[in-house]
Amino acid sequence: MVQTEVEFFKTDKSFERTYGWSWFLKLYLELKASPFDANHGWSKTLKPLADHIVEKYKDFLPKLVYPLRIGTHANTAFGLIFPIDYTDRKTSNRKPSSLHISQGVVSQNSRTRN
Repeated sequence: MVQTEVEFFKTDKSFERTYGWSWFLKLYLELKASPFDANHGWSKTLKPLADHIVEKYKDFLPKLVYPLRIGTHANTAFGLIFPIDYTDRKTSNRKPSSLHISQGVVSQNSRTRN
């Protein structure tokens, strides 16, 4: 069933960009952190879609010429809050990280917190 969703996302490159992408990554993280996940395997089931959305971000963000500051779901300020949290929590066993975009490459680099 999730593979069907991944296939749909492949056919429509802008579907739910970036608002829906962001919320999905937040849902995925919360499920993964849930004590019920071990019994139900929700995060494992949704991982292919989470991985695909991360790849969509890697493809989309380097193409932006400027941030989208419109008051709609396409606003990139909101659309990056949860993906940055996703990146930070995926690397929680190491130093905190953030999403950095440089010359079309999305990478995780350490950052200092004040």
